[in-house]
Amino acid sequence: MNDAYSEVYGLSEGDIGKNIYAQRSEKISEQCIRNNQQVFRSGIPLHSVEYIRDTKGETRIYHVTKFPIESRDGEQLIGGVSLDMTDKINADQKLRQALERF
Repeated sequence: MNDAYSEVYGLSEGDIGKNIYAQRSEKISEQCIRNNQQVFRSGIPLHSVEYIRDTKGETRIYHVTKFPIESRDGEQLIGGVSLDMTDKINADQKLRQALERF
């Protein structure tokens, strides 16, 4: 868990290992679990766009990639990368609106 992830979800090191339902809404928790299960079953990366409400109540837009990895002990795990696309998407939307007005 990096600093950006911790900030968006309002988490700390003490939250590592806790049940996901204790940290996020039921809807987000269930989607996360379904995505993880799909990666485990298929063995291929999964790309998705997720809309997450941060601790300030603002909606952030992320491009999320989850992928299977194997630990040194042979345990199957999931790695992931999230790219915050909020500013880019908002800027694109404003540009489109400006072009439509023009």
